[in-house]
Amino acid sequence: MKYVWMIVLLLLAACSGGENEPPEITGYVTAVDGEEFFVTAEEAQDFSSTGGLEEYYTAIMFSGISEEVTPGVKVEVWADAVAESYPAQAGADAVHVLEPEQPEGAMDEFEAVRRALEETELEGNLAVADASFEEDVWTVELVEIMEGDRETVQVE
Repeated sequence: MKYVWMIVLLLLAACSGGENEPPEITGYVTAVDGEEFFVTAEEAQDFSSTGGLEEYYTAIMFSGISEEVTPGVKVEVWADAVAESYPAQAGADAVHVLEPEQPEGAMDEFEAVRRALEETELEGNLAVADASFEEDVWTVELVEIMEGDRETVQVE
């Protein structure tokens, strides 16, 4: 009988997850293509001490789009299995759109990032290195994750 309970507990542990677990990634959606959306982590990691990149952004192409996912929004995404590639690939189990920063009398953060993504001359897979608001202007710094090319876009 104790083996039956152990199996039940293992099955319950295997079935748990979803939004009760930490998200697979938190970051900006920088591209949407059909039913897929591309998310890069909101902060870069520094692997230079081990011979890696100084500015590495976790990046995942998710399938299983939500209607509220559009370029520029910041999301938390949960996934069960992530393919080991760069950028990684996964099916989205759950997506939660976070609240944008909304300075008084100005467009919100997500609209500024969306416009910067439309205006950039960079091509490829992009990460949002920074989005800040000062003196009535949004400044969005974008990075092409494979080549490391950068562009700062100001959005008024």
